Amino acid sequence: MIIIFEGMDLAGKGTQVALLKKKLEEEKIPHSVFREPGGTPSAERIRELAISSNRPQSPASRALLFIAARKELYQEKVIPAIQRGELVILDRSYPSTFAYSPEEDWDWIYNVHEGLGLFDLPHKICFFDIDHATHIERIKERTSKDAIEKELTSSQVFNLYRERYLTLFDIQKTNGTVRDVEVISGTGSIADISMKVLDFTFGEEHDYQRYTRF
Repeated sequence: MIIIFEGMDLAGKGTQVALLKKKLEEEKIPHSVFREPGGTPSAERIRELAISSNRPQSPASRALLFIAARKELYQEKVIPAIQRGELVILDRSYPSTFAYSPEEDWDWIYNVHEGLGLFDLPHKICFFDIDHATHIERIKERTSKDAIEKELTSSQVFNLYRERYLTLFDIQKTNGTVRDVEVISGTGSIADISMKVLDFTFGEEHDYQRYTRF
């Protein structure tokens, strides 16, 4: 099983990935954690380009870069981990590609993912949701911003991307592309959010071997 962690920038996604990883280690559950884009040398180079000021200006070109990095990660890391019986945690994945692409591009983006087998593995999505005001308050602590973070200072752009995420999840619940989607507010306490993540991942009884039966 794959658990995809998604969310608007500074929603607390990275913190929750780290907390879940710590819990899996404590429970001695075999797992792997990867970030997207990234996880392989070539995918990391794509990441550097994608968040730089030299990134392609066309959303379609950027989407193709992300898909190329994703295919590389799945082939080299994710599929072998699943075959070993591990729970795989992804810090971002294909929902971000849809959210950061115009909806008129979604059909071909979907078809490319499907053709490459990127929807084949069972997966669930945990989305951490915040509003623009919360994002702006949190980003004040950053001394520098990458290209995407600079975009998100605009409330119009931020809200557009957020709505695309939610629209995608509504579509997926209808077409069965994803096993389950949970939208969690990123404004609660870290501990409360972590408990909701564990409930979503393992059920309210926290059966930590449950993933082997997905």
